[in-house]
Amino acid sequence: MSNINYSKVLLGGIVAGIVWIALDVASYMLMGMDNMDAWLAQHDLREPPMAVFFAMDLLFGLMAVWLYAAIRPRFGPGPRTAATAALFIWLLFTVVYFGMHMMGLFTPGDYAKSAAFGFVTVMAATMAGAWLYREGEGDTAPRM
Repeated sequence: MSNINYSKVLLGGIVAGIVWIALDVASYMLMGMDNMDAWLAQHDLREPPMAVFFAMDLLFGLMAVWLYAAIRPRFGPGPRTAATAALFIWLLFTVVYFGMHMMGLFTPGDYAKSAAFGFVTVMAATMAGAWLYREGEGDTAPRM
């Protein structure tokens, strides 16, 4: 079994995180969340600094690429394995989103939109990060 190349996980994770941030911002705008102040007031929440969300997205990117690297020896390199890793991460998010929906933080429509946009975001970010990942110097796996 191959060892994980952590420098490539870091590189791919940063790229995945940047893609994640960009798509999160775009989905936020497309979902019409322009009245966030009213939503936060409705739920008696305060707005955390955007840096917190950006840091979380970077961590999510790192986790997604690490998962790709971890399952790659069993599933093989390439987009199918990256999609498998992304699907797993997305399923985790939809469970969390569902919990938020059940607590009244998301309407059913917001839950569906978050899950749909989340799928696109996780898939694109994981693919971008996995594209950069290589096991080692002898890794001749085809680029995705």
